[in-house]
Amino acid sequence: MDNEKEILKQEKESFDSKKQDGENKATTSMILGIISICLLFTRVFSIASFVLAIIGIVKYSGAKKLGCEKNIGQAKAGLVLSIISLVLSTLLIPIVFITHFFIWHFHCPFFIW
Repeated sequence: MDNEKEILKQEKESFDSKKQDGENKATTSMILGIISICLLFTRVFSIASFVLAIIGIVKYSGAKKLGCEKNIGQAKAGLVLSIISLVLSTLLIPIVFITHFFIWHFHCPFFIW
């Protein structure tokens, strides 16, 4: 009888731990989405924005898989922000590299080939 109670207690603790882990991933997804949007408009960190957006999407799927109920709004906000950042950074990264190439190649007096 005591053995069954111990097993049930361990299962409940495991379930609560997974639920807490899912809520943490939901919050992480939102934070990464916000950071990736902020980094998107800096020339140097636009690649970091791309990477953080991908990680934010992965964290959302992890939160959804673990059954996050409490912070599902944060997880969805993280997903939306990460997708927006991913799309915009995909468009902006080539533009940044092209403009840097032309600026350094044609306007920098110290640029030597």
